[in-house]
Amino acid sequence: MTKANRWIKLVWIVPAVLVLLLAVVLIAQWLRQIPAMKSFMTDFPGESRLPEGAPVGFPAWLGWQHFLNTLLMLLLIRSGWMVRTNQRPGAYWTRNNKGAIHTKNPPTKISLDLWFHLTLGACSISCSSPPDSGSAWSPPAGTCSPTPRPPRSSMRR
Repeated sequence: MTKANRWIKLVWIVPAVLVLLLAVVLIAQWLRQIPAMKSFMTDFPGESRLPEGAPVGFPAWLGWQHFLNTLLMLLLIRSGWMVRTNQRPGAYWTRNNKGAIHTKNPPTKISLDLWFHLTLGACSISCSSPPDSGSAWSPPAGTCSPTPRPPRSSMRR
């Protein structure tokens, strides 16, 4: 496909999406004028009043947590995109296998982009994992449960 063909498709797709969005807005405006919809919107206005004594707004820690989660997700997506699109990475990283923590297999060379992506993934998983079992918090049933691992003896062949 040549560059000209891509632009021709884009010239048709962008106006089509704009017309579709305009149609959605016009249909929504028309629906608001129907008497049944007007009575529904009067009965259920889409807002609720806070009970007496309830704090207004969100706590600061919740705002920071959402900010950090959004930042980590954005960085994770960007680093994944860099891993996917880099033909020839600028630098590589090789794990040191001579320290106190070492593995049986020799270390492999990976790009810094891939290392950054894997590190961000590990950080985002560790930041979003539930607290220790000693706390009062417990996840909803069927969520956040680790997959059971087979016994070690069945893993060896």
